[in-house]
Amino acid sequence: MENSVIIKINRLGHAGVIIIRILKAFFIFLLAVSLIGLFTWGYIPKGHVTFNFIDKIMVETDSRLESMNLLNAELGDITLNHSEETENGRIYWGEHQAYSLNDPGMLMLLLVICFAVCYVVLRYSGKLCRTIRYCRSPFDPEIINGLKKLEIAMIPWALVSVFTDLFGTVFLMKGKPSFTININQLLPILILYALLFIFQYGAQLQQESDETL
Repeated sequence: MENSVIIKINRLGHAGVIIIRILKAFFIFLLAVSLIGLFTWGYIPKGHVTFNFIDKIMVETDSRLESMNLLNAELGDITLNHSEETENGRIYWGEHQAYSLNDPGMLMLLLVICFAVCYVVLRYSGKLCRTIRYCRSPFDPEIINGLKKLEIAMIPWALVSVFTDLFGTVFLMKGKPSFTININQLLPILILYALLFIFQYGAQLQQESDETL
């Protein structure tokens, strides 16, 4: 009779295969759309088309705060430099250009790279799940080999995730630089790295046990 734990592991691998197939189809669609956008916008010279992204804040006060004047008040990067009377009081608003994109072709290229890297990670994840689906031991050498390949595939994903925000914001969107490293992007690699050592140690113990028997 097959071990119940192994059966659960196989079922988990089977569920992972189904989920990853759906995600792969979704990312293939996104990659195709990005490639179409790249070929469409890539022929337009830089600066010929500019997208301006505006931040806007509106503050409305009722008649009971008539003495309060918020005109020219600053809320972050936005100044409330417009004012208008309403039936119930007064409304103030201000606008600020947050980003300006004048090279949409380069943005499409950046999206293609991001989606392609994500697809590679999903591809190796799918291979690992297929191995888990039919394994007879969680410490199978094929599982350990799959973990190694997935870890290597996730390194470019982490680098792209870390630097995409900086490159897109500063060089493409002409916004304020904000170099931040999100720990959520590095944590999966660290966890996978730790799991790799655990599985390697488990495989070593299983081999010693089999040799003893």
